[in-house]
Amino acid sequence: MAENVQETLKDYVEDAHAMEENSLQMLNSMLLHTDDPEMREILEHHVEETKEHRSRLKAKLDKHGEGTSASKRGGALVSAMFKGVVDQVRSEKPSKDARDGYLNEQLEIASYELLMRLAQRAGDQETVEIAQANLADEKSMADKISSNWDKAIDLTLAEKSGN
Repeated sequence: MAENVQETLKDYVEDAHAMEENSLQMLNSMLLHTDDPEMREILEHHVEETKEHRSRLKAKLDKHGEGTSASKRGGALVSAMFKGVVDQVRSEKPSKDARDGYLNEQLEIASYELLMRLAQRAGDQETVEIAQANLADEKSMADKISSNWDKAIDLTLAEKSGN
């Protein structure tokens, strides 16, 4: 059973790394069409956090002689590229970006909750600490998005009216 837990933990860390790659691509896509200074600052800050999350996870994988999964990275890249293409043609970008960003943060929160609990069962305190640190940032970002719903609507309506 211990081997099964360790193998599952490795998979979860690889999944989290791919998820952060996807998040980074999504955030960069959002920045391409975000003009509001406050929203840009929030997104730029989270890009830096996301790079740190990705770095922590990669270091963990490297420490155990594991590389990042090419298939998981590839899937994340395709997903992020698709979102980037869709973003360029869709209307209502501010509110839909906020919605998509919030959903992504909730996925990351759930993923880190599970990673943390699995790492606890595996007795891997280093991974517990990585998951906790990343989880705190994801919760903070979700809170920032949810505290700006009205602003996203205002920006969307202003965009539609041409202001």
